[in-house]
Amino acid sequence: MRMGRNLFDLGGARFFSNKDEAFSVLPTDQCIKLLYFIDLVLFETMRGKIAGFRGVKTKIPESLELDEETGRLCVERIISVLKGRFKDWSPLGRCAIDTGLKLLPIPLTRGQVGKLNLQGAPTRLAEAGEGVSRFYVDWFNESGRDGVDMRASFVGPRGNVYLDGTPGRSPRTFARFSEKVRGRRGYNVEFVDVDMPKARKRFEYLVVDLARRGANSFSAMKTSFGFESRDRRESNPDWAPRLTVDARDVATKRDVPVIGVVDLKKRLRYTCDADVGELSPFLGNYEALQATIKWLTQPPTFSMYDLLTWHVEARGELVPWNDFYQADRCFCLEDFYRTDEAWNWIEEDD
Repeated sequence: MRMGRNLFDLGGARFFSNKDEAFSVLPTDQCIKLLYFIDLVLFETMRGKIAGFRGVKTKIPESLELDEETGRLCVERIISVLKGRFKDWSPLGRCAIDTGLKLLPIPLTRGQVGKLNLQGAPTRLAEAGEGVSRFYVDWFNESGRDGVDMRASFVGPRGNVYLDGTPGRSPRTFARFSEKVRGRRGYNVEFVDVDMPKARKRFEYLVVDLARRGANSFSAMKTSFGFESRDRRESNPDWAPRLTVDARDVATKRDVPVIGVVDLKKRLRYTCDADVGELSPFLGNYEALQATIKWLTQPPTFSMYDLLTWHVEARGELVPWNDFYQADRCFCLEDFYRTDEAWNWIEEDD
C-alpha cells in the first residue's frame, strides 16, 4: 500500500478532505488499496487509543491517524470516483448479486486473485466428543535460510497467555507445540494442539498467527495452513498437512498474518488471512485485544459484493438476490471464489 502512504505524507487527512482530485489521479487498484489503508488507519487508531499507551509500535505512524468523520468522507469520495470511472464501461442491464460475496474481500494485487479466503464466516465446532484442535502451517524451504513460526495467543479477562513453542519454556496443559523448525530444507511443518475443554475453562478466545523468517514471501515458500479436529493429540499418526480438507494457501504479502480465531465460549472458528501486526505488545490490555478480534471476525469492510454493487449502480440496475430470476445477469459466489474473475472488475479489458 505504498501509494496510500505517500499520499498521506502529502498532507494527511487535510489533503483528502479538501482535494477531490487527489483520488481521481489514482488507478482503480490503487483506489481500492487506499480504501483498505484508511480502514486500517482507523482500526489502528482505535486500538491505539484503547491500549492507552504510546509505547506500543503499530504499523501506522501516529501522524497518520484519522478521525472517524474524515475517514468516512475519504471513503465516500473514493467510491464516487470509482463509480464515475465505471460508467464508461459497457452497460450491465439488470443484475443480482449473491449476498455470499459480502464475505469475500476485494483482492489488492493480482497475486491475491483466486487465493483470498472468506472472511467473517465462522465454522461451528462440534460439542459432542470435542477433544483436541490442531492448527498447522507448512512451507517449502529451498535455501535453508527461510521459514515460518507459528504462535498462539490465549485471551481472557483474567489474563492472556502468548505461546510460540520456544524450547525450554514452561509447558501448558491446554496447548502443546510441535518441534520448532530451523534451517531444514524441503517441506516443513509446525503445529499447535489445543485441548479445547481445558482452554475454554480459562480463556474466551484463541488467536493463531504466523511470523515469516528470511527474504522469501509466504507465496514463494508455498505456505499453507489449516485446522483439524481429533479425539486425542496422538490420534491419526499418519497425518499429512496437505491432505487436510481445510488446507488453504497464505495469500497475504505481509509478515505477520493471523490465520485463525476461535471463540472458545461460543465454539466458533474463524479462518483469517489478515495482517494486524504483532499481537504480543497488546497482551497486557484485554480491551485492545478484543478490538483486534472483533476486527478479524467481522466480514470485510470492502467486499466483492461492494465492488460489484458500485459497478451495477454506475451502469446497470440492481435486483435483490431473492429475485435473481428477474435479472439479466447474476453474480454468484462460485464465479469469484478461487477463480481469477475478480480482477476483471478492477481493470477493464482492452
